[in-house]
Amino acid sequence: MAEPSGRRAAPRPSRPPPESRPMSADEIRHDVWRGRIAGELHPTARALNDSLPFDRRLWPEELALTRAYAASLIESGVMTAADAQALEQACDALAAGLESGAVKLAGEDVHSAVEAELARRCGEPARRLHTGRSRNDQVATLMRMRVMSLCEEAVEDLRALERALPPSPCCSPTRGSRTSRPSSATRSASSQPARPPTACRSAPAPWPAPRSTTIALRSPRGSASAGSPPTAWTPWAIATSRSST
Repeated sequence: MAEPSGRRAAPRPSRPPPESRPMSADEIRHDVWRGRIAGELHPTARALNDSLPFDRRLWPEELALTRAYAASLIESGVMTAADAQALEQACDALAAGLESGAVKLAGEDVHSAVEAELARRCGEPARRLHTGRSRNDQVATLMRMRVMSLCEEAVEDLRALERALPPSPCCSPTRGSRTSRPSSATRSASSQPARPPTACRSAPAPWPAPRSTTIALRSPRGSASAGSPPTAWTPWAIATSRSST
């Protein structure tokens, strides 16, 4: 847009260039947000920003994601095989230290904390992990991996519960019995809802019976005015107390 004749735009105030100095290891680990900000975060803002106390438990998935992404960087030519091997050794050493408790993560979140520990062990190969991915990609993939891991643990727990429960009589096949071919009557009744065998229903449960609550019941032969009529859930008329008007 052309400026009006006779007017000249006011010069903008010049901003001081950002301080050019190498960042210390403490700043790389703790202050990932640091760019043009020379000061420190307010304690309230830092408490809101830091998530390491919550996502520290995700370090196994973080290391697994690092190993997988390093393989893709080798295929794209960004990382050499020697750098990937150094990164793999750093991941193994960090995993051993975290499992034994010899290493304590420090930083804003598990992503920056693990990266700082890997960079301290292998240097440049760990810094190349940012190539081609954003923090949002990293977080989304990490959460999917965590959910998959929790689902596998839940399935294993259910299988362990099945093995711990005693077998039901209806589920124990009789020795020497042969499976007979279903008759026409059985095939015609296939559309009927399946019911558990009597043996299953009469077998005692392997866990304590819950404490049942009792309600006052009245025989259906009694007066209907003394209680509510039978319902679809029970043939008994449930005795109710009516307030006097």
